[in-house]
Amino acid sequence: MVGGFFCQQGETGRATVATGDFLFDLNIYFNFFSFGTLLAVVFTGFLSVFLLTLPNKSKGTLHLGLAFFFFALFSLGYFLAAMYYAPEAAWHRYFTLGWVGPAFIHLAQWVRKFPRDHHPKASRILGIVQWIGWIGLMTYFIYVTQQSDYKYHFTGHYWDFDAEFASKIGSYFIILYLLIFIGISIARIIRVQGVKTKLAIGAILFAVLAGAIPPSSLNTLSRDGSVDRGVFLITLVFCTVLAFFLIVVIYTNTTKDRTTFMAKIVGITLVTFLLVLQGLSYFFVEDKENQYNELRLEYAKRALEGGAINPAIQYIARIPMHRQDRQDQLEAEANGKLDLYYTSDEYFNTAPEKRIDFDLAKTDFLNTALYQELKQMPDTGFEQRLNRELSLMPATFNGYKESISSFMKDYQGTAPEKKASLLDHINDLNQLAFVNSNRISYIHRDHFRENLEKYLDTTKPGFAPFKKEITEFLAKHPSMNGDELKDRVLVFLSPFKAEETRHYRKSRDGKRHFVAYIIYDENQHVAYEAGYSYTAYRIFMHPSSYKQSLILFGLLIIVLGLFPLFFRGSLVSPLNNLLDGVRKVNSGDLDVKVPIHVQDEIGFLADSFNNMVSSIREARDKLQDYANNLEDKVKERTAELNQTLEQVQKLKSQQDGDYFLTSLLAKPLNFNANKSDAIRTNFLLEQKKKFEFRNKSADLGGDICVTGNLRLGNDENFRRYVVAVNGDAMGKSM
Repeated sequence: MVGGFFCQQGETGRATVATGDFLFDLNIYFNFFSFGTLLAVVFTGFLSVFLLTLPNKSKGTLHLGLAFFFFALFSLGYFLAAMYYAPEAAWHRYFTLGWVGPAFIHLAQWVRKFPRDHHPKASRILGIVQWIGWIGLMTYFIYVTQQSDYKYHFTGHYWDFDAEFASKIGSYFIILYLLIFIGISIARIIRVQGVKTKLAIGAILFAVLAGAIPPSSLNTLSRDGSVDRGVFLITLVFCTVLAFFLIVVIYTNTTKDRTTFMAKIVGITLVTFLLVLQGLSYFFVEDKENQYNELRLEYAKRALEGGAINPAIQYIARIPMHRQDRQDQLEAEANGKLDLYYTSDEYFNTAPEKRIDFDLAKTDFLNTALYQELKQMPDTGFEQRLNRELSLMPATFNGYKESISSFMKDYQGTAPEKKASLLDHINDLNQLAFVNSNRISYIHRDHFRENLEKYLDTTKPGFAPFKKEITEFLAKHPSMNGDELKDRVLVFLSPFKAEETRHYRKSRDGKRHFVAYIIYDENQHVAYEAGYSYTAYRIFMHPSSYKQSLILFGLLIIVLGLFPLFFRGSLVSPLNNLLDGVRKVNSGDLDVKVPIHVQDEIGFLADSFNNMVSSIREARDKLQDYANNLEDKVKERTAELNQTLEQVQKLKSQQDGDYFLTSLLAKPLNFNANKSDAIRTNFLLEQKKKFEFRNKSADLGGDICVTGNLRLGNDENFRRYVVAVNGDAMGKSM
């Protein structure tokens, strides 16, 4: 039957490269978690290469590039854990824990150097101390984990070390280093000058916290089962991509380091595509998960109906339950014996330690059977029948029983809604038990009893019924400890949920795993469980995630390789030509002319640049011509000026002669003819125009002065007068 199973897988193209089935021999199985973490690896790696390859980069840029490099290694650890299905995959913890510390170390160094490190010696001391502390932590962690067992987390589908205490110490160190980074960032915000720099550091601090706190919180919750692991992964990828991209955008817009325009285009495009791929991947994988569940349930139902048993089924276990005519609890328990209804050759020929311990899984059958019986009860008047069913349940169900009884007693709603409310309460109880079951399973077998008692003291009031039953069990079995006690305690927290829901089983040695579905036959009152190879489940999920990974790499080739080619003719080359022209002009070459290929915005800029350079060149040529011929032009202008001055001088001499002649002609007009003895008259005449002619100075004007004597009357009777006249002899009138 083993051969038949693999033949069936081969019919889907197992040996083809397109689905990556050749990787199965290497225990490599892609799934949703591997694809999501691969996105984080790709993006952080891209940011690291982008920053580390910048020419003439500052020390701050170097540290930021190293921080992204270590974050890429950190994400690589999650990727390896998700895709590699073997106990050795637990070594991924050396990546997920080992590289997150150095990432925060270099983030702290980067903040201290942004925009300038005022105390480089203190920065070096801080970096050395942090590195020494982290190396010491990893030395301790490696020492402890090399002596620890491996365990498999079905909530996240990855192997891990059974070393929770060492992991807790590592988480404390991560929190410490994060707090150091926060403290340095706040101090820098307070001390640096400039509002722009303060806002940049504050925004970067916010981005780091947004990228670190939500994923780390959801990681803890997903390990406990409080949050679906897929929600954690989506949050991790979205926060990582968006936060780190925001950091780079803020930094490149404030740093003096040169970055390329094409790198920004590629970065924005890559972020968009990665986030879209992550969202689409989630829905594709959900459909694939539902398809797997439907097919496996169909195989199981067909086998239980007497049809052909699909080779994928590893086993079918069953427990006949109590019937209506059996009221005695002892008789019911005697009837509830689990047996293997069917086993495949592969499962049958497996060593006992590679098989499932069904004594620990028996409670799952009983709980599912009770859940289905409760669903079939009428909406009203079901209390008596429910109490009878509860009384027949084993002692390991007492935690659920007490909580259900308390709910029924305290219920205040209407009767028709009572059963629906009870089912909702049971679902809440199942989630509560599931979370606490995961937390208890993390307790190491060494000193399990003592640590379990400490944990029970920290549980919430809603867990009190389970706590009571577990405490009583511990008191009844004082000598039991280790893995045996853990397995027996976890039975009290067995899932209490409907049929056809997925269960995960592990072999006695914990190294082989199965996917199981419980189906309840209400007519025969028999609970069946059909189990399938967990490896076959990973094989089923592998092709879609593998193809998505191929699409991702194809996308990287397009974005990183072909995008520059696509934009070379219309964007990159014109911009580079324009930049080359600017560099040549800056170096003094004004003969440059930028070629224009396309008349778009960049073409308009290039044409304007050419016109500007042409104007500058013409102005420079004129200035150079002036500089080269300045002496000759001065002589020429001087000769022209001298010639003009000579002409002016000649004209002036001629004019002065005219002035002199005119002044001579005007002198007779100034006549003092006053002969009076009583009144004397004198002239004071100063003309406005002064001139010199043949060493003789004179003035010229139209003003004249004339005096004389006048007698008015007749010969016998008259009077004498003195006449003085001031006049202007120039112009048209006097």
